[in-house]
Amino acid sequence: MIPLMPLGAQVIWLFLLAMPIACIAWTVTHEEVFREPREFCIKK
Repeated sequence: MIPLMPLGAQVIWLFLLAMPIACIAWTVTHEEVFREPREFCIKK
């Protein structure tokens, strides 16, 4: 049987996993470094 984590620990893990994903998504969609690939995707 798999031991269950308390609800508070699950919420903390959720936010810890969501933060780097949100940062990467923001960087890809808003920063100048990814402008050319983003424009290519928009054209397609």
